[in-house]
Amino acid sequence: MKCLIYSPPEQTAWLKDFFPGVNPFNLKILNKPLLEYYIDFCVLTGIEQIRVVNTETGSDLEKYFNEGRQWGVDISYGFAKQEDNLLQVLKKNRRFCSKHDLLIIYGFQFIKYRKQCSEYDFMQSKEIIVSQQGNCSILHFPADSDLLSFDFSDIQQQNIQQPYILPINSIKSYYNLNMHILSEERDSYFLPGYNNEDGVYLGKNVIDKKSTSYTKPLVLGNNIQIQMNTDIGPNVVLGDNVIIDHSTKIENSIIYEYSYIGSELEIVNKIVFKKRLIDPDNEEVMQIVDSFLVSDIQSNLFHISLLRFLNGFIALIMITLTLIPFILLFPLCRITGMKTSKENYYRNKDSAICSCISFSQPGYSLIKRLFYRFSLDIFPLYFKVIGGELLLVGNFLIPRRTSTMKHLHLMPYYQPGVYSYPGSMLHNEEHENYVNDELEYCHTRSAWLDVKIVLQSWIVRLFSEWRLIKDYLGENNFDSN
Repeated sequence: MKCLIYSPPEQTAWLKDFFPGVNPFNLKILNKPLLEYYIDFCVLTGIEQIRVVNTETGSDLEKYFNEGRQWGVDISYGFAKQEDNLLQVLKKNRRFCSKHDLLIIYGFQFIKYRKQCSEYDFMQSKEIIVSQQGNCSILHFPADSDLLSFDFSDIQQQNIQQPYILPINSIKSYYNLNMHILSEERDSYFLPGYNNEDGVYLGKNVIDKKSTSYTKPLVLGNNIQIQMNTDIGPNVVLGDNVIIDHSTKIENSIIYEYSYIGSELEIVNKIVFKKRLIDPDNEEVMQIVDSFLVSDIQSNLFHISLLRFLNGFIALIMITLTLIPFILLFPLCRITGMKTSKENYYRNKDSAICSCISFSQPGYSLIKRLFYRFSLDIFPLYFKVIGGELLLVGNFLIPRRTSTMKHLHLMPYYQPGVYSYPGSMLHNEEHENYVNDELEYCHTRSAWLDVKIVLQSWIVRLFSEWRLIKDYLGENNFDSN
């Protein structure tokens, strides 16, 4: 049996008002994309070949699901025009649809199946069976059916006990679906996370304080930081890479991935998507404006000039302090094999490039260890600060590579510096906490924090285990001992 999945754009148009840039099939339900629920259902019913017909181009859909090997199915992708109806879609995919029993999932809907059940009415049927709810349908066609002559404009509904359809046609229906599954039907589906107790689904690397209070049920994603005196639950979904600041209460709410929730807030019966606070009951959207980001964007020329002057002045002091150690140690490092090269780094979110000198060395020695422990490898970067290309303290300086470009799009802004919050903990762009570190810095940045970052960066370089410094600088800089 095969399955063809198609959702016409008129059924998903409402999504753009609340989740701009999100492909409908990637819409998260309890931290899991809608298409993944469809795949789960197909796996339960023995379907091995799936064709997803999409009306959007340039999406991350294929990057996430690839060819479906993770689920043990074969996923292929088709494209439909905005105006195509179901019959036109079937004509364009006639080769896929022929010679096998075909299940069609048509419309933007949630299929309410049960993971404990693997037998459904349509599986044994030799006739055309249709289950319809509103403008959404599940259709089963035996292998010998003439699909192209079927009158889709006059679909006769048949009664199928399982599964049944729940259209997702508004932000309210989407919110209610999440809350209902979490509170009533969570055991019916394969939900992400560790389910070590009823009503709790935990992702990896959830960091909280002893004063954090949880009330079931709840779903927590990966790489979450929750500060002190917070109340989470009941009926809360936290996506991946979420930061909850102190003394905040969250109840009956969905917090999408890569969100920062400030301190002393009360979020009840809401959806948070990026910087949008959504009330699903009255469909109101409030744009959240971070005061720091606003002041950063709207800074006048005087403030910009003052910031550059202070950065350049402090960088000049750092050059003066480290000049003699650099002059003494760098030639010795060169004699024993250290090489220099130029590497390109991202300068801002528009992909402007900053070219900086990097160092590499083939082995270990006391001189080379001193070179890195005294942070002499960042000595040339101080001149970039004086030239206005870098800040003294800012975001982590990301090397220009295809694999790292994704980090630029995850942050609310990107202003790289010689010193950074991830760097002060020896976390590079490959570290599992890197994104959380950067998001926390973006939302809590202050002059005092910048001072602490510089001091901590020197301390960890001087006193940390050499293994940690080696991992931070990258395996390519050192041969293994």
